[in-house]
Amino acid sequence: MFTRGELTRRSGADPRALTYAVIDLETTGLNPNRGSRVCELAIVRMRGDGVGLDEYSTLINPGMRINSDEYYVSHNLDHEEKFLVAEFGRLGVNLSDVPGLCSLVTARTQIDSWGYKLEYVHHLVTGEWLDAVHSALGDARALAVTLTKFVNEAPQRLSWIGPQPAPIPVLPRTGIVAPRAAGLRKGTEGWLATHEAQAANGDR
Repeated sequence: MFTRGELTRRSGADPRALTYAVIDLETTGLNPNRGSRVCELAIVRMRGDGVGLDEYSTLINPGMRINSDEYYVSHNLDHEEKFLVAEFGRLGVNLSDVPGLCSLVTARTQIDSWGYKLEYVHHLVTGEWLDAVHSALGDARALAVTLTKFVNEAPQRLSWIGPQPAPIPVLPRTGIVAPRAAGLRKGTEGWLATHEAQAANGDR
């Protein structure tokens, strides 16, 4: 599904000029091949310079009982890809060559940390701990802030090396969208703009 790119210290495109769709999934288990399903999805669209564009968040009926929330899907593109391929496959949709960036790989290549879970990486680059763990939208927002820090505040400027944006087929909309109450915001009134304004003023 994804064709992977990377943020690197080598020469390449300026990542501040690109637009990203940051995605996070919550699932009923760890392996879609054993019946695990996606139960929540969130997407945060943002520019590389830190400007938030819009957000989307919805609960998804997995068609099974959810016993606990112990299975947390972190910022691992390989893991997310398995579930997206499985869920799209149930709809008969085969997506390919979608440009993808794994923030876990980025963190491992760019920073030295004793752990690389999203909460650890976010804390290392922002100085703050996550306050919405196990919420897809909360984690997507945290990942977007982390990406903003990587792109704009790395000691040595990073570049994007990878595929160019590819068109995704328009699919029919079916089913019921059930947003999780997490305060969706848009554009210049959004959470990224607020975060950057606070950072500029020295507020924490």
